[in-house]
Amino acid sequence: MNQGIETGKKRFWSHLLTVMVFLVFVAYAASLIYITLIKGTTLHRIVQNLNEGRAPLRAVNLVPFQTIRDYIHYSSDMPILRWFSNLAGNLFIFVPLGLYLPVVFKVKRKLFSVLPAVFVVSLSLEALQYLFGTGSTDIDDLLLNTLGGILGFGLFSLIAEPGTASGTVRIRTLVLSLCFAAAGYTVAFREFGLYLGLARPREEIHGGEHIPSRRPDISGTVTGLNEKSFVLNRFTDGAGAAGIDVLPGPDTQWYNRQVSLRGHTQVIRYVAYAPHSLERMPLKALASVWGRWDSGRLLAEIVWTMPPSGTIGTSYVTEAAADSARIALPTEEPALHGYVKRVTADTVVINKIETWREGSGLFSVSTGIEQTFLLTSETTFRTKHILRGGQEVHLLHGTREEVVEQVLVQVWGREQAGAFVAEVVCCIDVFR
Repeated sequence: MNQGIETGKKRFWSHLLTVMVFLVFVAYAASLIYITLIKGTTLHRIVQNLNEGRAPLRAVNLVPFQTIRDYIHYSSDMPILRWFSNLAGNLFIFVPLGLYLPVVFKVKRKLFSVLPAVFVVSLSLEALQYLFGTGSTDIDDLLLNTLGGILGFGLFSLIAEPGTASGTVRIRTLVLSLCFAAAGYTVAFREFGLYLGLARPREEIHGGEHIPSRRPDISGTVTGLNEKSFVLNRFTDGAGAAGIDVLPGPDTQWYNRQVSLRGHTQVIRYVAYAPHSLERMPLKALASVWGRWDSGRLLAEIVWTMPPSGTIGTSYVTEAAADSARIALPTEEPALHGYVKRVTADTVVINKIETWREGSGLFSVSTGIEQTFLLTSETTFRTKHILRGGQEVHLLHGTREEVVEQVLVQVWGREQAGAFVAEVVCCIDVFR
């Protein structure tokens, strides 16, 4: 009787461990599909793009080790954890597959049977990325994925030495799964949390208690300086406008507006200062002014200024319509969206940005993935200024000279002879 009870208990625990490992495998497979195919978008948008014949993120690299060399070459352009996770992520994300296949499917207990399965899964995902237009189809990804599967099978060989009970192998697999999940979630949350929907953007504001909550009397770009005043071109005035004279006084309160990103939080600091000379204010600085009007000039009471470089980085803005009927952008979503990384005479390389909507907000985050487009004599340029959390959006004529490194751009165009040719390029300035 006791022997029968013990046998029943062993079978129960054996079945339970088998089910748990299988469920973990299914969860991993779902996560793998989401990260490689759906990341940063939705199934509805993918289907919509397919129906409209659009593939906004489609790219192909068939040169072995080209992407790996590029990531190593530009490693100084991004935080080391993000660089490492971008480069090695394709390897480590397939390590669990090499482990689970021989544990879940007993016929996959040999490397020569696991290796083709890992290769086929990776090749299928790369092909679907191309079909759906949700990422770059890259031979280096295929190589790293396959190598990751081999490493996973190596882990299986370590935990399933000859003579090891199957229950022990499953328990060790579950323990390793917890390690995979903890490490993977930590990296994904820290570096790609907004992109993968694991985190929400936040904002912290420090200082500037005396800055009015009402909209500024004027916001724009500094275009002229002298000893007693500076000239501010309002965004709504467009290029070539005369600008408004802003006259500070001895009681004017000055703030330096500093924007930084800490994790998923955008930190805005207003640091009070007293300028020794207005002539030291940088041209093209961004400024907002509160004061009172007198004979067409603005007598400044409160001013905050920020260099244009302060707008560079991940930005979270609420979508708003352009307020100019004279200048318009294409009605469809941009085909390319990102920060300019390199510029030549007619070629621009950007770091791709993924954009998604949450409620009434439109959020974006840089991914570190490169995309390239070409400029021609027929390319049209626009500039978009976004203020006050997206409550004000001003669209102006732009120039080719504004497309420089680290500028945020949106691009509309067409595929031609294997390259993407830009028809409209819009440079974006975002500040609050």
